[in-house]
Formats: sequence, structure tokens, C-alpha cells
Amino acid sequence: MAPTPDRSYTFDHRLVDAETVTFACSSDVGEWPWLAMAPTHPAAINAQSFWTSIGASRARETLEEEKWSAMTWTKWQCDNPDVGHAVRGTYSGGREDGKLAFETLLYDDLDRLIVKIDGQGVIFRTRDFEAWRARAKQQTKNGPDLTDFEFAAPSLLGLSECEHPFISPLQGTDQRSLQGLITQANGLLPGNPYWGGSGDHVNTTHFAELARQTLCLLHGGAPVAITMGEMDMHRYIELGAVIDVRIDRFRPGQLNLILGQSERDCASVALQFQPG
Repeated sequence: MAPTPDRSYTFDHRLVDAETVTFACSSDVGEWPWLAMAPTHPAAINAQSFWTSIGASRARETLEEEKWSAMTWTKWQCDNPDVGHAVRGTYSGGREDGKLAFETLLYDDLDRLIVKIDGQGVIFRTRDFEAWRARAKQQTKNGPDLTDFEFAAPSLLGLSECEHPFISPLQGTDQRSLQGLITQANGLLPGNPYWGGSGDHVNTTHFAELARQTLCLLHGGAPVAITMGEMDMHRYIELGAVIDVRIDRFRPGQLNLILGQSERDCASVALQFQPG
């Protein structure tokens, strides 16, 4: 993550103790378009995870604006599909196993728990971070154009008219693999109406949406409700370059994916779900 923007999704921050802060959430769909999604949509949850962490960290005066940071692991749990959008929440931050760690709880206007989000991350202290990232991006800069990539039919991916596909049809003789492609045009504002990102790399919101689209594709477009997601990120995935997606496990109620690029495994995503 690059230095953070000036906008704030959360407000009315109140410190409970050194690690915990409560806050209220914006309901402005114009400012935060992903609020048009269902409250338990994985992309909306991961967008909220980012913005609530930024707001709470600023309130706690623990945000190091001049340093680059990255999420390395996150997990979210949604037990009630009938909740509304968040109006308030609680953020607790600290350290776990030597890494930055947090827990976020979001509640709707009827005080129902929408989601519990846990995460871990790191801060990069190397002074050569941007040069290192530039080298990584250079290695994958000649990726395919959107018009040259075969995307799966949007009707099979649970997309609205203004959303974009991220994945190809299933591939291989066993139909256990596929490819993804996320670019500035289909994955960031203004081309994608629902969320943005640092613009430096594929982020956790993209991972969650790619996994959700894959799950819909495996169900032939039938609706599914995702109740839990877990993502483990150990290498950056670059924008504009093909993402290799391997279906590691698919059985009733569970999907595990391995995401790779340039012949390296970069992240894993696990989803638990039930019929929509």
C-alpha cells in the first residue's frame, strides 16, 4: 500500500483504550460506490477492511504515512446474510507473532453484527522499496490487452451490468484451472465503478472478487452466499499481467484457490459458502 489518501470512510472516532477505537461509518454511496453491493459481498467487506483500518490507525496515531505497508493475511466471517450496511464499528490493533494485527467488527443500524475481520500485515522499512517494486513491475509489463484475453461470460460470474469479469472460462482437461487478468481499466476507478486501490498492484479486494467470480463460475452462475473468506498473501501480484488460478479444493461448502504469476505461487484464498 502506498501513502494513504485523504478521504475517510469512518468518522466520530473514539478511543476506548490504547488499542481499541470505535467509529461511525459513512452511508454515502456516491463517495463509496461499493455500498451499492450487498453488505456481505467479499469485495465490499475487503474495501471496508482497508478504510476502517486507515481511519482507526489515524485516530490511534499509529499510521506511518511515509512508509509502505502490505496485508499478508486476512480472514472474515459473516454469519447473518440478512444484515444491512454498516453504521458503526470497533477496531482493535496490536501485534501478533511479530506482525501488525487487527480485528474489526462492523454492525448495522439494528445493531446486528455484519462481519468480523481479522488481519495481519507488515511495514516495509527498506529505503529502496519503490525501486524494488519498479523492477517487479517491469518483469510483467508486457501482459495481454483486455481485448486479447478471453473472459468468462458475465452471466456466469454473478455480475451487475456495471461490473467487470476478472477470470477466463475453466481450463485444462480436468477443468481445475483458469486465468485471471486485472488491469487499471477493469480493476480500478474510474473503469471499475465499485472500488479502487493503490494502483501499484493487485490488492486484497481484487483477490476476494476473483475468488467470488470463480465460485460463481463453478456453480454455473447460480447464486451462492459466502460466509467466510481467508487469504494468505506472500508475493505481490502485478496489474496487467496474467494470473494463474489453480483450484486446490472444491467440495460442498468449500473452495480453495492458489493464485500465481510468473511461475510463482503468490497467494491462497479459501472460501466457505452456502446456496444463495
